[in-house]
Order: sequence, then C-alpha cells, then structure tokens
Amino acid sequence: MKKKGFSLIECMVVITLVTLIGLLTTNFCLKCYTMITELRLQSSLLMMFNTSFDLLARDLKMAPAMTQWRSKKKNDYSWQQGTGQLRWRINENKLLRNAGKRGSVVALHAESLAIEENRNGFKLSLKIVANKHCYQATQLVRVVR
Repeated sequence: MKKKGFSLIECMVVITLVTLIGLLTTNFCLKCYTMITELRLQSSLLMMFNTSFDLLARDLKMAPAMTQWRSKKKNDYSWQQGTGQLRWRINENKLLRNAGKRGSVVALHAESLAIEENRNGFKLSLKIVANKHCYQATQLVRVVR
C-alpha cells in the first residue's frame, strides 16, 4: 500500500530546516548592516578630519606675515585677519571656526587642537576621537612670505 501525503516527522524536519536557514540569513544580514554602518561612520569621521585640517591650514597660510595672536591657548586660537578676527577653538568636543560674527562647526568629536609657530610656518596638531576610533595628525604648514 502506498501512502499519500507527508508524515508529521517529515513536516517537522522541513519546518526546522526552514527556520534554521531563516535564522542564519538574518544573522548574516545583521552582521553586514553593522559592518556597513561602522564603515560609514569611519568614513564620515575621516572626511571631517581631513576637511578641518585643510581649512585650518588654508586659514594659516592666508594669515598676514606678522600674525597678531589674540588668543593662543590650548584648544583656542584666534588672530587678526583682514578687518576681522579668525578664531579656531574646541568647545564641548566640537571644533568651531569663527570668522567675524559668523561661526560654524567644522568637526565633531574633537579632543585637542594645537598650533605652534616656527621659522618655516606652523605646526598643526589635531585629534578626533569617536567610539573606538582615534584620528590624530601633525602637519607642518609651510608659509612663504
């Protein structure tokens, strides 16, 4: 005699296999999403870091020959440029740039900023820390006057 249909054991085996495949697929997709989100965060941090470094270097290159510092403290630097004052500072882990009365946030998660003047130009140091990522760089900005 031939039986038509499925037995209860066969049905439970198929349901178990489908559930297992579904869980593995969900786990894989979640890991991919987490990795993509982490890479996106890291990419945006690097772009902020590079942009802020380039803007600060440009501002220092445009500074007059005899830079008159208004403020030269750790994480707070300002100087006279043209008819107004230019100020770079870190406040509440944000790197801020103020030109006259206008200000803008250049980077988030900023930890330290240092500008040292020497014969050839300026030595810039900037450190940005977010989550487990830390970006720190020092660059010599040569100024030809």
